[in-house]
Amino acid sequence: MIEAGGNLVLPGFVDCHIHFIDGSLSLGRVNLAGAKDVADIQQRLRDYASKHPGKDWILGRGWNYAMFGSETLPHKKYLDEVFPDRPVLLEGYDGHTYWANSKALALAGITTNTADPANGVIVRDPATQQATGALKEAAHRLVDRVVPKLLAMKISPPCAPA
Repeated sequence: MIEAGGNLVLPGFVDCHIHFIDGSLSLGRVNLAGAKDVADIQQRLRDYASKHPGKDWILGRGWNYAMFGSETLPHKKYLDEVFPDRPVLLEGYDGHTYWANSKALALAGITTNTADPANGVIVRDPATQQATGALKEAAHRLVDRVVPKLLAMKISPPCAPA
């Protein structure tokens, strides 16, 4: 028992690393955590698209590098097979690599002439210099900037004391 002299005492809530807003927004995106392989991801994306028809962006999160085997990183061709005309951007489970399809790359203006941004890498095919769809670290921001953002975030003022 603690005598607080009539003052309010609350337990401390401590978390060493959290992305509250991004984590909250992820709840409305395709959950790719635990996906076994590319076919599993494609099916999850198809399921999402059937519930969200149209041409809007498909955003997802949670794919794991291990499912790509010797390729080690995802390739846009797997997303293009399912969505050639609808932009797709998928965040890896750790937030350090993103995976975009050709439509998303085109909307972002990423071409063979696009320079890697500071602190980021546009992974390219060594033979053609075309972007493969894998975007390391800050390179995903090139695509993020063309993903529609929330129109407004309204924060209610605190209630006045009664």
